[in-house]
Formats: sequence, C-alpha cells, structure tokens
Amino acid sequence: MLQELRGNIRVFCRVRPAFIAETKSSIDYIGNDGTLIIVDPLKTQNTRRIFQFNKVLGPNSTQEEVYKEAESLIRSVMDGYNVCIFAYGQTGSGKTYTMCGPENGSTMNTGINYKALNDLFDISCSREDLKYEMHVQMVEIYNEQVRDLLSDEATTTKYPSRLH
Repeated sequence: MLQELRGNIRVFCRVRPAFIAETKSSIDYIGNDGTLIIVDPLKTQNTRRIFQFNKVLGPNSTQEEVYKEAESLIRSVMDGYNVCIFAYGQTGSGKTYTMCGPENGSTMNTGINYKALNDLFDISCSREDLKYEMHVQMVEIYNEQVRDLLSDEATTTKYPSRLH
C-alpha cells in the first residue's frame, strides 16, 4: 500500500560529478523537492530549464544513497510485485556506474543491481517459512539493439528490435 501511495512509477535523476576537463557546469540548482534547474553555459542569455523529478541525487551522492532511494520499491518484490529499474542517459552519463558500480570496485561502491540482489537474497533467507522463486533479467538497449547481459552465448545475446 505504501508503494501505491508513493507511486508505482518514480523518476530519479542522478547528476554525475563533473570531469576535470569540464570548466563550466550546466547545473544551476538542485532542490530537495526534486527540482533541477539547468542553464546552458555557452549561451549569452540566461537560458534556464526547470525539470521536476521524484528525487534528484547530486554529484556527491554515494551508491548507498542511490540504493536507499529505490530500496522500498525493490523490496516490494518480496510482496509479489514486479519491479523494473530503468537507467537512461547518453553515453558517459553514469548509467553503468550507477547500475553495476566501478570495475574492480569495492563492495561499498557496488551498483543498484548487486545491492538489490544481495538485499533480496538476505530477506528470502531470513524468512525460513516461505519459499521464493525469483527471476532476473538484465538487458541493454544500444543502437536499437537489445542485448541480454546475462547470456553466456554471444550468438544469442541480441534480440530483434522490432516485433512483428
């Protein structure tokens, strides 16, 4: 019921830290209410765009903070709900880092995928009176191709992009 009250669909925005080569930031304001104001630093006029999200996580947000925002939704799996986490953004925006964590990173920096699975397995093991059956799917959509990220076989990793 709590999930339905908060909304079954939530949109979070995570602002990645600036690269060293980036001298000007496009981010003008990050509000606690989910407001994000972006300004184009290359335009002479003060062109501001306002976006509204359920939550905006700033460039200093940790992987743990990101997971905490989605934790209650993820845990609703244990109540029988289906959950989908969708990361969207341009190349280099931090999707893989948020979802998987850094390559060869510490367990503290693991991404949402691993934190969610560990959390769900811990809960299922602690509830000895119940048996759970979980199904996980991880796909990547890139250049209009859908790839199964959990498949071992390279020939079966691509799905057709259009269904007939």
